[in-house]
Amino acid sequence: MLYNQLKCVRQIFIGVNTEQIEYPCDEWKRKTILLDDELRIENTESLSMLIRWANENDLPAWCALATEVSPIFQHPADMGTDPEFISYTRSKVNNYEVLAAVDYMSGNKMGFIGFSRTNNHISWFAVSGQYRGKGAGERLLKTALRQLDTNKDITVITFLDGYSQGVAARTLYKKYGFTEERLIIHDNLPRCEMKRPASTEKRGGSFHYLYPEFIKAADIAFCPVCNGEPAPERQTDIQINKKVFVCGEYPGQGRLFGKMYVMPRKHYYHFEDMPPTEMVDFMSEVQRVGAALRKVTGAVKINYEIHSNSGAHIHIHLFPRYLDDEFPGAPIDFRITEPAPYESYEEFLWFVEQMKKELQLTQNMPYYLAYEKRYQAVYASGATVWGHQPDDEILVATLTEWVNKNDLKGKKVIEYACGEGSVGVILSKLGCVYKGVDIAPSAVERSKQVLAPYSSATVSLMDMVNEPVNDVFDAAIDCMGFHMLIIDSDRRKYLANVIATLKPGAPMLFFRQDYHADAYSGEVASYEEWKAISGSDYETPSIRHVTNNGKEYKVNIPLVPARAKNKEDYIAEMTTAGFVVDQFIVMEPSRAILNAVSIYVHKNGLK
Repeated sequence: MLYNQLKCVRQIFIGVNTEQIEYPCDEWKRKTILLDDELRIENTESLSMLIRWANENDLPAWCALATEVSPIFQHPADMGTDPEFISYTRSKVNNYEVLAAVDYMSGNKMGFIGFSRTNNHISWFAVSGQYRGKGAGERLLKTALRQLDTNKDITVITFLDGYSQGVAARTLYKKYGFTEERLIIHDNLPRCEMKRPASTEKRGGSFHYLYPEFIKAADIAFCPVCNGEPAPERQTDIQINKKVFVCGEYPGQGRLFGKMYVMPRKHYYHFEDMPPTEMVDFMSEVQRVGAALRKVTGAVKINYEIHSNSGAHIHIHLFPRYLDDEFPGAPIDFRITEPAPYESYEEFLWFVEQMKKELQLTQNMPYYLAYEKRYQAVYASGATVWGHQPDDEILVATLTEWVNKNDLKGKKVIEYACGEGSVGVILSKLGCVYKGVDIAPSAVERSKQVLAPYSSATVSLMDMVNEPVNDVFDAAIDCMGFHMLIIDSDRRKYLANVIATLKPGAPMLFFRQDYHADAYSGEVASYEEWKAISGSDYETPSIRHVTNNGKEYKVNIPLVPARAKNKEDYIAEMTTAGFVVDQFIVMEPSRAILNAVSIYVHKNGLK
């Protein structure tokens, strides 16, 4: 007989508590015994206690309690040494289905309650004799009910009305909404099943209700944020940088205009686990966002709160406080969200744009980080790849020829603007020791995933314009990255960083770069200047299509900044940087880019 099979149930109530043991039977029904030796329901002497999940270290105490109550339960032997019971206890511990009440000062285990999420049922409940009548039973029951589905019936089996030793148990169950439903005969004794009817209660995703799901998401391997899952509906990214996500919410918790949150890009479950240097970086970003929020909203104060009770990835809520807000002299009730503090959703979007502008001024986020939003939109649509794919025939053929011609097998090759890792996969298959760098965090995470099978491949997040790579490589490649730089000073800094990482004579391939014979040749000093010159709209989204594995996805995204050059200008800037141009090949039009060139160069000097 196994405890994890369908079981008949016997239950005992000790003091203000019930204990229910599940035993196998041949019928689909539960049966119980309920006894009470003290008839106490009110807390005559409340103790300070911790209600927590029972763990492996608690099993001896649980079994000892089972032994203690065996005679009252009329168990035929010692329940605490019963193999079936011991198997049951381990199963409950492993599934987060048993709670313990622990005395703070002594550390003694006061009682345990076991339950079944599958059956929506209280299955074991007892408090040790020395702790009965002190509130442990009620707190255990209340906490266990939170972990069950209140939108369905919840059941427990106890004694009939009129049985003196069951009065306290029935009183407690009735207090929490249980009513008597049906009679059960067990061991020739009458019992009853009590039921708490299904309600329409709405619950959030807090660990108070959904602990298994919550604790799973606390693991970085299953964290929705770290795995690129779409944000909840009507949560809007205001800014994303190397350190944090800054997000707005509609309609907004607490009905406060401008309520938002800041979340670190790196995964932490507990704030105290964050290393001091990273904590300082994170809190500096929070401070910067708070200053911008107060300026944009006109709030008197900004309240900062760390909860992370629903989303396990740590984050800080920012609540603007106003003279006329609804919580004078009191904390915010974040559960209140309606009616929205905005006249319309358009007003919320206006707020988002004002915050973007203010944060742009305080951080000067580079325009070439625009691809991050594109990646996010693409992944939210269900697609897994936006750019080149590892089976791109032209790309595979080009890289194969380039690697063979330059004898790069076993050599260190760096890719700038590595995107989603497709070039890295191809080069790794060709035997290169690959390193990729990109400024877009979503792309870097995707690259790490696709390159995981290749032990020698690495990917890093970095700003290739402003951050040098502290290493030297045998070759380099840029696949549709260089043309994303529209300001000439950025292009020069980028090329200087690139050439500094290459050995003398090392080859580099600029693949599929935007090209126009009549491209603008003048100096461009700013993003705003380029927008005026090009007439391009980089804000208004439009429907684009991407195909993954034969399936087409629609993505609503704006253009990202890009700048074509003519042959003379490309050659001039590369020569000035210290490259020798070997080949300049105009490519056939493709879906990836209509007009493009591939430029083969090598660094000045001998290998």
